[in-house]
Amino acid sequence: MLALGACQAFFTTSLANWAVRPALAIPADISADQALAYLEQAQANNDPALAAALTPILLTQLQAEGLEAAAAAELSTALLDSILISSGASAAFSDLISLISAPEGEDLPDLTAMFEAVAFTEADYAAIAYLISNPVEAPPVDQLVMLSASLMLTALADIELSPEDPDYMATLMADENYMLALALTLMIPVDAELPFDGMFDGLLGPPSAKARPLSRSQPPVAV
Repeated sequence: MLALGACQAFFTTSLANWAVRPALAIPADISADQALAYLEQAQANNDPALAAALTPILLTQLQAEGLEAAAAAELSTALLDSILISSGASAAFSDLISLISAPEGEDLPDLTAMFEAVAFTEADYAAIAYLISNPVEAPPVDQLVMLSASLMLTALADIELSPEDPDYMATLMADENYMLALALTLMIPVDAELPFDGMFDGLLGPPSAKARPLSRSQPPVAV
């Protein structure tokens, strides 16, 4: 189980200017170690622009032929982290963690409303699609849950229909964010301990819907 303190260490404080994502030039040929060092800087400084610039670089490095399993797992985790930071999902989770930590009795806001400002770019979608089609042996469960929940809540925020509307489910199934969230959920091992004390269990589906751990040799998930 992901400890609350670990969550707070990763998401630190709310990203006040996360939505401003100006282009940031980073040499495309930097090493994996350099990319990971940049990511640590993005995490420490709450820098979504830096994280956004790293996403395509980390994806290219993950796509390299002959990559060892340990290196692939490390880069997959880093890529998910860069997407979470650059999209504003980490800011939303930071706010959520602050509310969870608040004194007992304070009401939690609507989760969908908290994630309304989260936005994903084409680079994010390309990276997510690759991760789904090329899962690593030991998927980073915490990041998968957080990204799945972010995509799901973003989709729910975009839909202006009530669940009672007959077109609600069809509209939801046509949403790219929703389908990607479902595909990411299938990458979570069935016996994995989930972060946030199962807060998103109902949102992401029952444990029985989760697939066994995937490997690179298995066919890609259609999205």
